[in-house]
Amino acid sequence: MMNDSHQTQPEDDQAPFMARLLAEYRRRMLHPINLSACFCGSMLFAFIGPYGTYAQDPLLFRILFWSLIVWSSSFLATFLGVWAGIKYDKQPFWFQSAVGATLFSILYFAFIWNLLRSTYDHSIIPHPLELFLVIISISTFVYIGMWVFAVMLEQQIRPLPEPPTQTNDRPTSPANPIEIQTEFCHAAFLARLGPNAGTRLIRLAMSDHYIEAHTETGMHLMYLRFADAIEELKSANGAQVHRSHWVCFGEIASVAKTGAKVGLVMSDGATVPISRSRKKDLQSRGLI
Repeated sequence: MMNDSHQTQPEDDQAPFMARLLAEYRRRMLHPINLSACFCGSMLFAFIGPYGTYAQDPLLFRILFWSLIVWSSSFLATFLGVWAGIKYDKQPFWFQSAVGATLFSILYFAFIWNLLRSTYDHSIIPHPLELFLVIISISTFVYIGMWVFAVMLEQQIRPLPEPPTQTNDRPTSPANPIEIQTEFCHAAFLARLGPNAGTRLIRLAMSDHYIEAHTETGMHLMYLRFADAIEELKSANGAQVHRSHWVCFGEIASVAKTGAKVGLVMSDGATVPISRSRKKDLQSRGLI
């Protein structure tokens, strides 16, 4: 798994809808995987020249044309996916996907249809119903594939193993029962991340429909609601300090203050923001 030592950007619990939408949209669009996929897809279609474009269009035109097709689909699909995820965050993933796919099919069809009519002779343009069905089929296939993968991943990870049984070589009277309780809770949670999860849970960060679980071995993704993860860890020596972040108190290295903003520097080097609504609780615990 990848190590994550970058500084987490502060984000307030009460961030406006549009601020959250634009921040998440920017993060997804600028993700290296998305940028690489769009670039490779544009070049592939340009050199293959599907739908007769290879025979009738020069290479430079095909590069420009298919780049417009691929990048515009990514812009629109990503925006609608983020919008549906935030707008209907209480709804299941399949509902969010259905909303995003429906809006994408309608809007993208209108864009492609007008683009084709302004670029090519009307006699070689496919019937609008045929084009619409192709776009719906592609959109449905992509969103269903994403949903099936998410469900399969959730079924694989979801079962929570029993806490490890206490062996005879463990001290019968631990000096700090709270630490032992935390160790049990973390062990059960970390067991879901696989054999390379490590033994120290440092922090959790919400990422779309997934959770980034950061341990001493790096970052591990798991498909789980953030609220469910916090509920499972409620007996651990940690707390939710932000709408998108949970930290283990024992992994706090220092406190970073910049004006009125306060963050926790964790043992993995990341700085986790603290929301205003949770600052008093941490102050009462003597952590900041």
